[in-house]
Amino acid sequence: MSIPENNAPALSAVYAPVQKPLEEVRAILTDLWQDVLCLAQPTSGGAPPKQSEGKLLRPTACLLGAGALQAPDLHSFVQLAASYETMHLASLVHDDVVDRAALRRGQSALHMYWNEHGAILGGDYLVSRALQLMVSYENTGLIARILTAVRQMSEGELRFLDKSWDSVSEENCLDLARAKTATLFAASCAGAAILLAPEHYAILESYGINTGIAFQLTDDMLDLTQPFTTLGKQPCGDISEKKKTLPIILLRSRMNSADLKMLDSLAGKTLSEEECLWIKEQLETLGVESAVEEYVNGYIRKGIDSLDALPPSPYRDSLAALAWYIPRRVT
Repeated sequence: MSIPENNAPALSAVYAPVQKPLEEVRAILTDLWQDVLCLAQPTSGGAPPKQSEGKLLRPTACLLGAGALQAPDLHSFVQLAASYETMHLASLVHDDVVDRAALRRGQSALHMYWNEHGAILGGDYLVSRALQLMVSYENTGLIARILTAVRQMSEGELRFLDKSWDSVSEENCLDLARAKTATLFAASCAGAAILLAPEHYAILESYGINTGIAFQLTDDMLDLTQPFTTLGKQPCGDISEKKKTLPIILLRSRMNSADLKMLDSLAGKTLSEEECLWIKEQLETLGVESAVEEYVNGYIRKGIDSLDALPPSPYRDSLAALAWYIPRRVT
């Protein structure tokens, strides 16, 4: 099956088949975030970070996956959907500490409200709450799969922790995107299959892996091309933090020696507006944007093709639409 690339529905249309259970997920996440903030007193003296739920792509994919497998009651999958988003939130809290990022989705990062020690513990607390939500289904397969995803996320980051840009290949970047993002997204997409139809698990997992890689590659490009007002964080942060992303590695491979020296000099500093503009121009001039777009569209097509093995339904259509939404998002 396919949806024309230029006619991908709005995100509201993607949500439509699961709108009611998704509201229940939002309520769980709001209460859970308040539980987190009540655990300790602030150390910064600032206002507490509001619960910024993002687009809820993981719980949406979980619920759509359940619907595509003809679940008789989507409300019974609300806690499962919330558990995946809670695990994702835990990873973001930890990431912000590692990256020393002051903002997350335009809000103060949790470690800016408490401190790094408090945020690490807060992230650990979120992991425990995610697992508690999942345990209610009394299925060891669900627990084993989410723990595998968390392990792969950690392994992916650790393998590249001390590597230099020069020692990282395009294939390495794709492996990292799979580990840090796609594994958890795939677990979210396919979780319902463990409970409903294990024989269809590989279908939704393939969709999730390919779509998740496309999501991460898109995110890596947005970091280098969008302004603060759009990102809700410092642009070109991946260069400041010397992250190993596909756009940066492709850019370095196509630069002349003078421009490469200029790029390397930016690592470890907060880039100015002019420096970010220079990066954006280099990405366009050297064809990096189009190269990454080709990668992204290829993974999305693979993901959508996986869905052909499922019976036609509005849920399957929304999964396909969700995939095509990814490269067209701006945050």
